[in-house]
Amino acid sequence: MTGDETIRAFVAVWPSPEIASLLGSAVLEFKKGLPGYRWVEPQNLHITLEFLGNVPRSGVTPIAGVLDEIASRVAPFELALGRPGTFGPREKAKVLWVDVSDPERNLSRLARDVVEGLKALGFCPDKDFVAHLTLARKKTGGGGFVSSAGWQNLWDQKLKDLAVLATSAGKTGEEATWIVSSLTLVKSTLTPAGSQYEIIHESGFAPVVP
Repeated sequence: MTGDETIRAFVAVWPSPEIASLLGSAVLEFKKGLPGYRWVEPQNLHITLEFLGNVPRSGVTPIAGVLDEIASRVAPFELALGRPGTFGPREKAKVLWVDVSDPERNLSRLARDVVEGLKALGFCPDKDFVAHLTLARKKTGGGGFVSSAGWQNLWDQKLKDLAVLATSAGKTGEEATWIVSSLTLVKSTLTPAGSQYEIIHESGFAPVVP
């Protein structure tokens, strides 16, 4: 691709507003015990399928076309919150996240299709796909680290204390589910306060035939 002006972009799916709110309530509790981490705002929680890097503005339309074609072959599917995880050294976790339960592997297939579809435009995945919602990243020089085991223990402890989880469709945190019904192309702008996201194209999945 060629072009002067570029945007930092990625392809993602998003949790429902209810799940984002649920996790936002949990984050308020986690902040108290882990001040050394920068926590993601609920409206910014997402699952990245492929990070594209800097994309010329002229390349947005071709990318959108690929996503539309992929989405036209996909039916809406269900995901559920899973277990906590970390990136970085086991005793000094740099990124705190929660994975998603995808027993039918719908999300994994979607991520594979996105990677394969965008290869024709010259994109290659920068890392293997790991289905997760990033909740926090370690601040530079601020506060102590948490271990992988410590994060898992805190997750289990705090979720039990949050009444919102018990009232989320009558399900526990690990069973909280939502329906994925679209793919999005997202513009990411880096700021001192963290990344700001703007959905610049959305590709709806094929409608379910009764």
